[in-house]
Formats: sequence, C-alpha cells, structure tokens
Amino acid sequence: MTKTRRSVFSVICVILVFMCISLILGARYRNSQSEKRNKINEENVTLINSVNEQLDLPYTKPIVMTVYDPADFNGNVMLNQLKKDDKILLYLNSNEAVIFRPKENKVIDIVSARAVLNTKD
Repeated sequence: MTKTRRSVFSVICVILVFMCISLILGARYRNSQSEKRNKINEENVTLINSVNEQLDLPYTKPIVMTVYDPADFNGNVMLNQLKKDDKILLYLNSNEAVIFRPKENKVIDIVSARAVLNTKD
C-alpha cells in the first residue's frame, strides 16, 4: 500500500469511528430524554389524581405548570397566595385554573385561567 492510500484509509476509518460514536451518543440522549418525559408524565398523573380526590376536575387534560418564582405573578391580585413549587393545573376549555400546594397536599384556590395567562413575562 502506498502512503496516500494508507492516509486515505486512515481518514475514512477515523470518520467511521466518529460516526459510530455520534450515533451511540445520540441514541443515549434520546433515551434519557424519553425517560425524563415519562417521569414528568407519571408525576403529572399522580398530581392530577391527588387533586381529583379533593375536587371534581374537568375531563380534559390540563396544562400543568410549576411556580418557580411567585414574584412573576405579583401583578395579579388573584394569584398573590402562590408559593414556590406550587402547581397550577390550567383547564383552558373550562377557563379554570386550580392552584395546588403539593407540600401540604391541598388545593389553595380555583381561579380563572385568564388570570394565570395574563401575568407579566
């Protein structure tokens, strides 16, 4: 084999190795993202079931929000009781939002969905 053929063969081998590594890492990443989504879905189902024990919830699937910074909702008088890690279940079809505090396993309030959506960015 001549030098040029060896170098071309080496470059092709290196490219193939990098392609295999990227495929393996991509598959692992997709699996981890899928596992995260499944975990969040399971947590949301548990949350909805917990709230449903206290209230008769609408049959539609809610949008589940987590409050990370209650200051984001300070402009709205209806949402002044929010605390960090509270969950908001938004039912857009019925224009309702249920505020739930998981630490206390307690429904805090039921407000208009528009009140939640009309907060500052």
